[in-house]
Amino acid sequence: MDKLNRSKRAVKGTIAKLETFVEESRNHTPTKLDIKLKRVQEMNKKIDELKDKYYETKDISDAELAEIEADLQEMEDRLEDLVRIRDILNSLIAKSSVSSVHSCEN
Repeated sequence: MDKLNRSKRAVKGTIAKLETFVEESRNHTPTKLDIKLKRVQEMNKKIDELKDKYYETKDISDAELAEIEADLQEMEDRLEDLVRIRDILNSLIAKSSVSSVHSCEN
């Protein structure tokens, strides 16, 4: 179970880094945003894998499992908030398209 807990902490750390990137970075490039969005999707898959592994663990009490479930749910909620990366990416792509059209007109 220690290995699972380490994996869970690693996912939490990655989520925190993604949140920091979105909050602090103002120079979002479409490429960077696309990479970060893929990372969000990877973290969602890892959370699902962690859930499965925790449920398969025999030596875990109901109280521990409830705490772990709450923790994993909080992580999923944080990832859902990070889907705004897609909105930022789409906005940048739209701006880029408009700029390209204006450039072609001149």
